[in-house]
Amino acid sequence: MKAALAQAEFSDVAATTVAQMLQLKTATGLVNLVLQGGVRIKALLLAQDSAALSAINVAVAEGMDQLFRKGDRFQVPMPAILGSGVKPRQ
Repeated sequence: MKAALAQAEFSDVAATTVAQMLQLKTATGLVNLVLQGGVRIKALLLAQDSAALSAINVAVAEGMDQLFRKGDRFQVPMPAILGSGVKPRQ
């Protein structure tokens, strides 16, 4: 991030990671979220036949259960990089 800002002629560049946690109620919540919010991934998922889409849902649900279950919820880390800099006057 800092290199990209510097290449764009910003000075006093900084970048920091901002911790965020996506809170979901169900193991399939991530797929549902993508289907509601993503354009390309939504098209890719909806292009699958029903057996493939079902297999994707099962695989995601199993992974969510193994990696992100916290009690009766799922917490998925979604860190962001926040960059800043000063653009010189032209």
